[in-house]
Amino acid sequence: MESLQPHPCLEKLYVKGYGGGRFPSWMMDELHLRLPNLLHIHLEGCKISQILPSFAQLPFLQSLDLNGLDEVEYMMECSSKLPFFPSLQRLQLSYLCKLNRLWRTDLPAEQLPLFPCLSQLVIEYCDNLTSLTLPSSPCLSKIEITCCDNLTSLPLPPLPCLSKLHIDQIPKLASLELHSSPHLCYLCIKSCP
Repeated sequence: MESLQPHPCLEKLYVKGYGGGRFPSWMMDELHLRLPNLLHIHLEGCKISQILPSFAQLPFLQSLDLNGLDEVEYMMECSSKLPFFPSLQRLQLSYLCKLNRLWRTDLPAEQLPLFPCLSQLVIEYCDNLTSLTLPSSPCLSKIEITCCDNLTSLPLPPLPCLSKLHIDQIPKLASLELHSSPHLCYLCIKSCP
């Protein structure tokens, strides 16, 4: 995979079952310059890869799906000096058993990244999450969080466009903070004793 040199006009990248501990250099080093036209990324079953490429700086990325990355503890570094997912609309995190936070950062809460276009967020089977601070997004309309066995706290930021909130099978959930959501028309909280 190190020798692969995708064309700079590539729009979709699907990687399944990659066995390296580190993604190849063309993914890790300035991906936003090498593949600036990426719209969709799906990584699945990359069992021993620990550090993800800097997807956040891809200017046109619309959907990111991470599934079965057993060693990933956080999605990415966060810097207030660079744009952060400027076009991302859909984020899905599934079966990330060591994920303990969305990003690694020392920034104060008021400087955490804004996802300007994110409209759909799905988080499922991420058992190492104990608390989840969701990104603020003016467009976020659908949130689904399921089967996160150790999640105890879910403070939601103000989400003016939120229309669907689905929380299911989070047995340790003790705190849910939901601000006024005038467009909320679907609310499901199930199997959260």
